[in-house]
Amino acid sequence: MSFVTAFRRLLSTSVAPAGSSSSSLVQLALAPSMLPRRERTHIAVRAAIAANARSSEFDTGCPEAQVAGLTLRISSITTHLGEHKKDVAAAHGLQQLVQKRRGLLTYLRRIDEARYRAICEKLGLRG
Repeated sequence: MSFVTAFRRLLSTSVAPAGSSSSSLVQLALAPSMLPRRERTHIAVRAAIAANARSSEFDTGCPEAQVAGLTLRISSITTHLGEHKKDVAAAHGLQQLVQKRRGLLTYLRRIDEARYRAICEKLGLRG
């Protein structure tokens, strides 16, 4: 758990009494815009998985959920590489993520063609 996450939890539990509204400083500290970029990306990945693939709230291990998360990370790194063309490490990481997603899609296609087609259609992937 990062310092910011721990700080946000501390503020939300100890400063704001039950049943009353939080002060503007507490609301500012708890705002998503105050989170580090990595944590905002993590929240976005979880939201994308929830919107696209999960059958239940806690299901993150199914192939559809993994493909949805990888797709969001791939699009994020692709936009990064558009701005930073010489970032070789990011390009290598992007290739690894694409290969991992391709493997998961191959597995999903092998076990259940209907689920494969559904996730490809939902995420806008060629399939």
